[in-house]
Amino acid sequence: MWTKRFRAPAVAVLAAAGIALAGCSSSPSPTSSSDADGAYDPTTATATSAADMDALVAAAKAEGALTLYTDGTLAIQQAWADQFTAKYGIPVSIVRDSGGPLYSKFSQEEAAGQGQADVFGNVDNQSLDEAVDNGWIAEYTPQDGPQFPDDRSRPGYYYPFNMGFAHSLIYNPTKVTSEELAEVQANPLKAMEDPKFKGRIGICPPQLALLATAFWYQYTDGSAKDTIGWDGLAKIAANAQLITDTLTLTNDVISGEVDFAFPVADSIVGSYLGKDPTTPVAFVYPTPTVNSQFGMGVVANSPHPAAARLFQEWAATLEGSNAIAKLSANQNLHKGGDDDRPYLDEAWYKPYADDQVWNSADYTQDQTFLDAVGSDGDWMAHWSQVFGYSG
Repeated sequence: MWTKRFRAPAVAVLAAAGIALAGCSSSPSPTSSSDADGAYDPTTATATSAADMDALVAAAKAEGALTLYTDGTLAIQQAWADQFTAKYGIPVSIVRDSGGPLYSKFSQEEAAGQGQADVFGNVDNQSLDEAVDNGWIAEYTPQDGPQFPDDRSRPGYYYPFNMGFAHSLIYNPTKVTSEELAEVQANPLKAMEDPKFKGRIGICPPQLALLATAFWYQYTDGSAKDTIGWDGLAKIAANAQLITDTLTLTNDVISGEVDFAFPVADSIVGSYLGKDPTTPVAFVYPTPTVNSQFGMGVVANSPHPAAARLFQEWAATLEGSNAIAKLSANQNLHKGGDDDRPYLDEAWYKPYADDQVWNSADYTQDQTFLDAVGSDGDWMAHWSQVFGYSG
């Protein structure tokens, strides 16, 4: 017999966050900047030309250390950083937390003049923009910076080196009949209203991150409100078995504890399939869905400013981009970069339509949305009431 239960998310809950994104730039590669005397200074440069790379590498190696703040998956970020260390001999220390708490730590340190980070990365575009506006992110354009989409970057400050991902509805193909799967693929969230799925659904709550909030908001007040709406959400809530974070949900789908879960990033499924293609998990993109990526920039008062700039240079290259895209199973946003997402050739995989995606660069600027889901709005309380959620 199924009993509805809730699990506290394994990641810190964000009350209201933000996020960044989309298109490709054709801007020319930057040339080196100079200090007041006209000479290239690897610790203050706003760009580094190919001719000055040896000087940057030498200065970075002399500093001999780098600290990366990131809300990316720790094991993936460490494996990526290890490749930088192998190339340049500079060890990388990683401080990892979820987006909101990480930015809180970073901003408190920077405001107090006690910064520890050399490079700051975050999925929250609002946090990155605030950091730029506060002077905490340095102006720096890596040579391959223009190879990343302008509308997923803040050119000259941060770039989406950790690549892109989108929310999906995941399922265990061994637990779903062909008839059920056809219904789910035709209209994923509408299918979840069907009483035959009672006790078989796991939910990621909007309190977990703004990306999840934006996903749910699309179905109550956004472009899909006439398809699902609050009444439809009540039917989904009646079928839900558990509410928890996305990593736990994915494991529960794979183990067969629930048959469906959403919203879950497609990259999480990709990471499992990349390790073992026989893992019983697949996904379908609801229409509409949301997407985002992790931006990354040099910290203005970096303790190791040359190493920070060198890391930004390496991360922007095809070598660095292909490495993190492969490790994370995310979409490679570097123009001409490898796309190693392990599910692309699966028969069940269907890409989402670009006009059916709410980009985080848009919803983090949508004041109606931000007011509704913020501390003065009632949207979050309404969702919690519908799902009986108190997390």
